[in-house]
Amino acid sequence: MKTLYGIAWHAKQRCAVFQIPTANFGTVFMRVSASQGDASIAVVEVDADRLLEQWRRTGGKPEQCADASQALWPSDEKFAAAEIGFMEGQFDPVPLALMTCRAESGGSVQLSIADGVTRTIWLLTAGATIFPVSCPIDDARALQACAGAAGSRVRRAVPERAASCRADAGSAHFAGLCAIEIGGEGAAPVRMSKHYSGEEPPACQDR
Repeated sequence: MKTLYGIAWHAKQRCAVFQIPTANFGTVFMRVSASQGDASIAVVEVDADRLLEQWRRTGGKPEQCADASQALWPSDEKFAAAEIGFMEGQFDPVPLALMTCRAESGGSVQLSIADGVTRTIWLLTAGATIFPVSCPIDDARALQACAGAAGSRVRRAVPERAASCRADAGSAHFAGLCAIEIGGEGAAPVRMSKHYSGEEPPACQDR
């Protein structure tokens, strides 16, 4: 994935960390993790223009943000707090927004932001052209088709204990880190020492 930065500990969970270039604020960081027993979340890298177009075209939720002029977005009551969150950088990455994208009759899709509206409009206002979002695994194909970034592939967040901790070259998981399926792409392990707490599980040691 173009924006995948690496794997790190955050709040005693292994997280996949993403770096997102923006035109106005440099690089900002986001994260996703999977709870034990939950393998239903996918990560899709979206193209900002395609996402906004689809969100508006389908009357996506919430309509007051989707239909509003971008010039009005900074007046959102949570906008300033979102910006403060993004300014923490790699030491405290912001959670990915959660989107839904359901195919409907006639070939249309309904795209909505279930959680993370302000994070999304902040990224769009900041000039991000590509960024990752999470979605239910069953929605990933439709989201990739209508708003996915060119050349990007859907990835699935997987729980630590459910993933293989072997360093096989052909493994579908990053060797030993077990936070997200990333094919064979070479993400490096990183540690966010500012907020790090807890010990690594002995079954999944960094290599």
